[in-house]
Amino acid sequence: MSGYRGHLVGGAVTFVGTYLLVSILKMHIPINPLQLLLFTLFGSLFPDIDTKSKVQIMSYRLAFVIGGISLYLQYWSAVAIMGVLLLIPLIVHHRTLTHKKWFIMAIPIALYTFSIFYYPRYAIMVEWNGFFFVMGAFSHLVLDYGFKRALRR
Repeated sequence: MSGYRGHLVGGAVTFVGTYLLVSILKMHIPINPLQLLLFTLFGSLFPDIDTKSKVQIMSYRLAFVIGGISLYLQYWSAVAIMGVLLLIPLIVHHRTLTHKKWFIMAIPIALYTFSIFYYPRYAIMVEWNGFFFVMGAFSHLVLDYGFKRALRR
């Protein structure tokens, strides 16, 4: 089990490996690598969002800023999505829902599906950000459980 610093390092290593692999496969990524790094790092911390910790405090502060900007710009869909995501820590216990592979993958898939129907021009961006988020979250599971056990969960 790593602390948040260990998970951030794991997320950074995962980002480098994933980005290099995608580059070697010559896939075009229409997104700034810094943005993908941030999504990978957020993913590497996400499974621990359900604990009272520095990660949760940082997440709530970031969500407050993003929520305020979204309200100001009247991005009601973003406000609604953020509201649902912020309820997760209130309804789950540590290492239950947020440490499940299917749940980690369900969030970006749901957001991608939502974007296809309501914001199709952003769908590719949501897809890539979601992919790097999932890779970061899986790095968290590997650091918590080890590779074999993380694959079984």
